[in-house]
Amino acid sequence: MQLPTDSERILIAGHTGSGKTHEALHHLSQRSIDEKPWIILDFKGDDLVSSVPVTAPADKHAPPPVDPGLYVVRVSWEDAEPGGLVDRYLLAICDQRRTGVFIDEGQMLGHRNRGIRTLLTQGRSYECPLIFVTQRPCYVDTFAFSEADYLQLFLLTHPDDKERVAGYVPRDRLDFDRLRAAGEHRSFLYDVRHDRIEILEPAPPFGDIYDRILTRLPTYEEEGAGDTLPRRVRV
Repeated sequence: MQLPTDSERILIAGHTGSGKTHEALHHLSQRSIDEKPWIILDFKGDDLVSSVPVTAPADKHAPPPVDPGLYVVRVSWEDAEPGGLVDRYLLAICDQRRTGVFIDEGQMLGHRNRGIRTLLTQGRSYECPLIFVTQRPCYVDTFAFSEADYLQLFLLTHPDDKERVAGYVPRDRLDFDRLRAAGEHRSFLYDVRHDRIEILEPAPPFGDIYDRILTRLPTYEEEGAGDTLPRRVRV
């Protein structure tokens, strides 16, 4: 099955430890971080996310970065209140346009965040692709599902979460017992447009993902130095 292209959006769901963040970073490593800014909104300081090489950390109180590269914005659950900092930051990304967004722990945004809803419903026209990761699908805005080009589903244990995703993936093909039997860190990938679903093998080792991101990060000419230097840090 074809994986999401750089212009498409994917929702990735699974319980804690299922491998969803690792898989999401695999998708991120294939995106156009060398052509436009990609911003990671990180709610929990995930160890994997913290280990990714980035262009620079970004200030959540400042306008979104405009240069190509990968940026991490550390945010808290208080920032995700309706009308709060994350709401305004996502609206600023929509106004800026042509900016990719990676959201870890997307359930933190709930159902009433105007910024994420604007990004979900109008992001295609703004050229703002999205990788949306959550461990509790039942708490996620409906548009995160209805506007996704792909749904990638790892094991889910809570009945409410299973029921939520079954509203968007054909129920007769969403057999979590079969997924469990396939092995650890396997996932369903559902292509919404073509109505196709497959079980995927686990993502490559994190070292491979790290190297792919590192080699794709852009370099910048240091003002006055005459040299082209990589701006790459770990945060």
